[in-house]
Amino acid sequence: MNIKLFFIAIVVGTNLLFSGCSSTPDKAQNRETIAPAENITLNPLFTNHMVLQRNRPIKIYGKSEPGQLIKVTLGENSVKTVSNLTGKWTAELPALKAGGPYSLIVQGKENIVLNDILIGDIWVCSGQSNMEFPVKRVSNAVNEIKVADYPKLRLFTAVRNTSPQPLEQLTKSSGWQLCTPNTVPNFSAAAYFFGRKLHQKLNIPIGLLHSSWGGTPAEAWTSMEMLQTLASLQMRINRIPKVSKKKQQLIAEYRRIMALRKIGFNAVEKIEANVEYGKKMADPKLNDSKWLTMQLPTIWEKAGLPKYDGVVWFRKSVDIPADWAGKTLTLKLGAIDEVDITYFNGIKVGGMGSMKNRISDYWQTPRNYTVPGHLVKPGKNVLTSMVIDVLGAGGLWGGKHPEMSLQPAEFESNKIDLSGSWQYFAEPAVNIPPQPRNPSRLQGNPGFLFNAMINPLVKFPITGAIWYQGESNASRAHQYQRLFPAMIQDWRIRWQQGDFPFYFVQLANFHARKPDPGNSTWAELREAQLITLRLPNTGMAVIIDIGEAKNIHPKNKQDVGKRLALNALASHYQQPLEPCGPIFAKMVINNEHALLSFSHTGSGLMAKGSNGKLKGFTIAGKDKKFFNANAEIENGKVVVWSNKVKQPVAVRYGWADNPECNLYNKARLPATPFRTDNWPGVTVGSR
Repeated sequence: MNIKLFFIAIVVGTNLLFSGCSSTPDKAQNRETIAPAENITLNPLFTNHMVLQRNRPIKIYGKSEPGQLIKVTLGENSVKTVSNLTGKWTAELPALKAGGPYSLIVQGKENIVLNDILIGDIWVCSGQSNMEFPVKRVSNAVNEIKVADYPKLRLFTAVRNTSPQPLEQLTKSSGWQLCTPNTVPNFSAAAYFFGRKLHQKLNIPIGLLHSSWGGTPAEAWTSMEMLQTLASLQMRINRIPKVSKKKQQLIAEYRRIMALRKIGFNAVEKIEANVEYGKKMADPKLNDSKWLTMQLPTIWEKAGLPKYDGVVWFRKSVDIPADWAGKTLTLKLGAIDEVDITYFNGIKVGGMGSMKNRISDYWQTPRNYTVPGHLVKPGKNVLTSMVIDVLGAGGLWGGKHPEMSLQPAEFESNKIDLSGSWQYFAEPAVNIPPQPRNPSRLQGNPGFLFNAMINPLVKFPITGAIWYQGESNASRAHQYQRLFPAMIQDWRIRWQQGDFPFYFVQLANFHARKPDPGNSTWAELREAQLITLRLPNTGMAVIIDIGEAKNIHPKNKQDVGKRLALNALASHYQQPLEPCGPIFAKMVINNEHALLSFSHTGSGLMAKGSNGKLKGFTIAGKDKKFFNANAEIENGKVVVWSNKVKQPVAVRYGWADNPECNLYNKARLPATPFRTDNWPGVTVGSR
């Protein structure tokens, strides 16, 4: 550790030491005359349903009036402590093994009681948007949510916040929640699938402490003290803007509009939840003579509601043939943006989503509903659909499958075309202003997220951390070679738990695929991540095979979580598993061929698909010109060659934004992209 890092460790340790008086057993006689504490509060990390770290002394901390006595009891263990001159206090209880539930009692003049507390392993889950990406947006989200019932898997999300100075506690949080189909939809998908795998394998309580923010660079998650040790970051530190009076006004206006949007959201939720009101609006006898008309399918912004976010009721009268009466019908309405409840003759026959569970794919999902035969009568029938949209375009817009029709489900007949003129009514009580742009954008400033979303966690004992980030640093990938390891070391110093496990996700494949070798900022960022494995007790989940060319947020987060969990299970929990795919170890040149050796080959190497032919390798001579290469697996190694390169000196694999590459081990884990050369990349010097 260099002198600057040593200084950071001393400062951090000193700050923690004086954050509150140390605790002692009940027998402490000199505290019997101290008055019981008033106005006791607990740090926001301590709530019902929380998980506390097993096999480590348990720290409970908060605030009260200065110089007063607090007694803390967890299970059969009790300690007393006295708040310091600023009212801070910390109580330390003995370590416990995995188990529970327990109750936590904090006693002063009044008592605080927390229930359903488990002892297990806690993992901090951080990064940018791909860590923030919620379960409700993953592939097969509906089924994943349906089975997400793990009462001993606990979820905690830190609410977004920034600060120019280190904060001691989170300003807001969701509190600890049991993992259920109701709580998991908005939780980090990568974190959830990681935690689920650990919980299933280990059968112990797992706590996931999620603190991330989309579109943010690694320097925002690193302390200013650590950043000051990195010369390449000084330019970015110097760019931290001053908050002008005008900007303060813009921020105030942004917050005002967001508060109005919240009021509007609450109004929408009340309408959605009002079953009787829904029946009234869907009643065939409702007087809708003053409703306006709209030609569907379309988005309502193009057809009379240009700036409306909220609730719109759509109605259409349909004449049913006599021979359809009493028959089950199939109703198709195309895609609806984004939430709907649909009625036939005043009775609900379908619906998708809700204000509290607005899955992103709902806006492009065709609505196909079944109308029970007992609702179907000859002559006039009334279709009603309540549509909710609170962000962007809304309405019965059709999408890729715009058919709007009604037909019998059990026998062939002509369809009734439902497209064309519908009546509509926009709820006037809902006034949701358009989503404003956040003028602050402070989350990208060096140190600001560390201060507000990591520093408040460092007194809370954990098992380790998982990290999914890098996209925002790709243009400065060479700088990331030092920045990312420094961030990890920074966190380890702050938590004072030694080299705790730190596992991270390498960037997925992204952008259009290019047939010829070339430069790539994303490849250089992946290399920086690979280099970070030199730090002790780190691991990397390679996902070069599950990205999406046109989507920076690939939906397959199941494999992301699984591959992170494999690192933890193999390395930290010492299970007999291969933690990752092949990692390049050594190259030997033999005439016109390059012979490559790898670690983490498990029971052997394999070429996935392509009839056993390896793809993704390029080769170059001294002229540094790369050509697509032939590659084969021979005796546990990879042989690479090209007729265009007679004297090879360098090999690269998967060196592109979106490479086609297929080297795996027989545990079916992909090899990480790599290069054998150290020639300057395109991001050298980028600041």
